[in-house]
Amino acid sequence: MTDIRNYVEFTADFPDDIVFSEEGDIQVPGRRNVLNVLRDMLLRLGFEVSPIGQHSYYGWDMTVSDGKYKYWFMIQDPDACLLITEPRYRLFTRRSKAREGLHECLVQLNRELAEDRRFHEIRWYTSQEYNESAAGASAP
Repeated sequence: MTDIRNYVEFTADFPDDIVFSEEGDIQVPGRRNVLNVLRDMLLRLGFEVSPIGQHSYYGWDMTVSDGKYKYWFMIQDPDACLLITEPRYRLFTRRSKAREGLHECLVQLNRELAEDRRFHEIRWYTSQEYNESAAGASAP
């Protein structure tokens, strides 16, 4: 399998939950509420999902598993929501199979996002496409 589109950017109709300090620094990153909804979607699809944790000062993350492989999901909020996903490899993991599993997980998530009216302007990218500001695609 060639590069998968494992970056998804979208807008979401959720209240802004970012918290700033009095000095204007990020105290608690935003978009946890969005990742909670994505977590619920993945649970309904039959995936095992870890609790959400704060990722540094700028995002939230969780681990998703299909029973064979684990995938890392991290959301951050540059302007629109940006969800970055990656397979997590163990010593003897077949990387191509883990990447195929992640792709299938993202295809299912994309269907859920498309059916939920709170999500808009959904665009999928490879890391290279995202970094080069490419147009993106409508599916992973």
